[in-house]
Amino acid sequence: MKSKIKNCFLIGAFVILCVFGISVKKSFAAPPIVTVGNITVSGATGTDGVFITHNAQAGGKSDNMVVEWDNSSLGDNNSGTVNVTVDFSQLGGTANVQAFDDGGMSDDSLDAYANDGIWTATYSLGRGTLDGEIGKVSVSVTSGNEITVRLDDTDIVIDNVPPVVITTVDTYGTNASAFSFGGVTSNGSKVYYEIRDVDDTIVTADYIGQVADGAGNYNISGINLSGMANGRVYLYVWVQDYAGNYSASFYDSKDFIKTAGIIGIDKSSLTAAIDNAYSDAPIREIYSLTAASYTSESWSNYINAINAAIVIENDANATPTEIADAAFAIENSDANLVLLASIVAAPMANPVAGTYTSAQSLTLSTSTSGALIYYTTNGDTPTVSSILYSGAITIPSSQTIKAIAVKSGNLNSSIFSASYIINIPVVISSSSSHKSEKKSTPARTITNSKKTVKMGEVLTQRGKKFSKNSFVLLYATRQNGTYYPPLKIKTSSTGSFVTTYRVNKPRGTYKWYVVDSKTGKKSKTVSYKVK
Repeated sequence: MKSKIKNCFLIGAFVILCVFGISVKKSFAAPPIVTVGNITVSGATGTDGVFITHNAQAGGKSDNMVVEWDNSSLGDNNSGTVNVTVDFSQLGGTANVQAFDDGGMSDDSLDAYANDGIWTATYSLGRGTLDGEIGKVSVSVTSGNEITVRLDDTDIVIDNVPPVVITTVDTYGTNASAFSFGGVTSNGSKVYYEIRDVDDTIVTADYIGQVADGAGNYNISGINLSGMANGRVYLYVWVQDYAGNYSASFYDSKDFIKTAGIIGIDKSSLTAAIDNAYSDAPIREIYSLTAASYTSESWSNYINAINAAIVIENDANATPTEIADAAFAIENSDANLVLLASIVAAPMANPVAGTYTSAQSLTLSTSTSGALIYYTTNGDTPTVSSILYSGAITIPSSQTIKAIAVKSGNLNSSIFSASYIINIPVVISSSSSHKSEKKSTPARTITNSKKTVKMGEVLTQRGKKFSKNSFVLLYATRQNGTYYPPLKIKTSSTGSFVTTYRVNKPRGTYKWYVVDSKTGKKSKTVSYKVK
């Protein structure tokens, strides 16, 4: 071993050569060099080098941001195969945009400067929310297993929010010689306009300078249209913000009559809309629909639209646009009348609440067609989660029934409540007759197959000495002590019944009793436990 160690030599700081008949050598590559001075950004066409998203001079196209990294012999001059990506995320773009050493083209045959060491990546601006925001790009270069990321030190300004102008054109002055508009949304915008006649001939066009952001109306005056024939003239307005973006909608327009009252304007459509509105009234009354049938807001909008239309109809200076807008307002407000939600009629019961000497069979109903009834038998307030009424309810003992009626699209009914007191009289007679009655009236009995059962086991419930070939109603409690709707069970020719039940209730004590549907008489209540 010592002789082998002697055959090991240290060469430089990183290489150890051991002579065992095998040579071992390992080298370490340096990360690629990326300097800020060799990164350039170009392509801005806006004012002061701002990148913009809508350049009317370029046919409405957005700027293309071009990032180049010089890895030629005159640049960073890294050798070997490298991969280059550019991160535009600070400027609203995406990260890791692939750069190419071919002038930005993926097909080398199309670029005479392919593989010249100039790596290029391009990002085309889209409309967004960067209104004069500043950001930077970074270049990431990979060589082998080494990566260098360099953030460029150039502040790049982006304005990809085009301005907007909303023309609200009016006329004032003699011979419609002045106009006003408003709604510019970008501070410092340059405003341009054109005025055209009915033949689309430009009467005048000009630039009125910069305006403030949304600061009221702007006036164009001193325009002499007196030599024009009566008819429509049009104002076209568009804006250019400080960065150079033009309004997304190149122009807006609105027409008017140059000399009011001279040209007869067709108001037949407006008159028809008003007449239709009034003719609807008797039709509504047929269906009992009056002002009280609708929400106050929708009815108010409807009446206001009619009244405003009457004003326009009687205005000799009304423009075609005002006439069309007034007619549309009536039709739109009529279509948007909102009926008040109808209230479902409250449930009714038969028999009515009161004191009775035998079990009662109670039926519920409502006069609202298609409504559903939900009820409770323990005095709780009913909801749509309560028992759904589907047939007569047997009341074997004193109970309070509460119910509501529900229908989709309507308001729920008021709560119906009725108390039923069941007092079954006890007959007192002489001892002899009493003994005779006891002999002739068998005692109704019910039993469980088990006093205690486990969940999943089968419980058998039996009864005897009830009406023969008839039915009994079995009432059983829930965990909270309230009763389920009764279970109808047929009795045999001897007046007995048997029913089985697989227990699926939680632990606790549960009760049940039976009512003879023919006599209305109730059995004793028995119980069982679930453990």
